[in-house]
Amino acid sequence: LSVVMPERFQKHHEQGMKRMAAGAPSKLLNTTVELIGIRRNGLEFPIELSLSSLESSGGRCFTGMIRDITDRKLVENDLESEAKRRNAIIQTQTAVSQAGLNFEKVLHIITTSAQSITGAQASIVEMAEGSEMVYMAASGTAETYIGLRLNINKSLSGLCVLSHKIQRCDDTEVDHRVDTEACRL
Repeated sequence: LSVVMPERFQKHHEQGMKRMAAGAPSKLLNTTVELIGIRRNGLEFPIELSLSSLESSGGRCFTGMIRDITDRKLVENDLESEAKRRNAIIQTQTAVSQAGLNFEKVLHIITTSAQSITGAQASIVEMAEGSEMVYMAASGTAETYIGLRLNINKSLSGLCVLSHKIQRCDDTEVDHRVDTEACRL
């Protein structure tokens, strides 16, 4: 066990093993606990440890089973993040329904919630007006640009409206469908 144990836990581990060898009761025996292990390359990772002891004619011996739970922890973290995101979406839906017919309030709720949920620096709601896309509501760093008008044919949001399809852009600096200058405002 000490082979996969980070140095900062070694002393505590050795003291615990001495107490158990002397017959002192242990809270860890016959249980499974989550701890931190260390790989050969020095990186720490989560482990699950199950300890038990056996009495024999040769004395008391201890056994431990160690399992790398890195994948399980990643899945748990993903599930927790997804649950938080879904809860935020439900809260947004509730707030929108409570806003009633107050269109400006609904847009404000949507932009601030979208910014928060995505972790973005800004969020914008645009609407088509003739041949232009108009920033109707914004939050974060884009808030001062409410009212900005973009050519519907030269913006990604315009492409969404014209094609009736969801569009995705991962980098506004290199995507030719995006009005790069508007993104730099």
